[in-house]
Amino acid sequence: MMSDRVPPRHLASIVAAIIRRERKRCDMTRLELAERLECTENAVFVAESGCASPSLPLLFDMLWIMDCPQSVFLEITEADARLRSRKEQAA
Repeated sequence: MMSDRVPPRHLASIVAAIIRRERKRCDMTRLELAERLECTENAVFVAESGCASPSLPLLFDMLWIMDCPQSVFLEITEADARLRSRKEQAA
């Protein structure tokens, strides 16, 4: 039985690029974002590297702290939908 899940690395790399882009838009360093999140700089690095997806609460906190518009949340949702659609078409 095939899983309906999108390969996590693909979505993680898309989310990572969005996080990095938005952090730079805010002119924040990883350390500054980590301090605002009350987490380690390494946690921000991992989220931006695409090695692993951040937890949903951490992702939402990151986007909230960076005052991202709803369009950024939608961009992530649309990326997930595109990946799922491609997976279904390949099956």
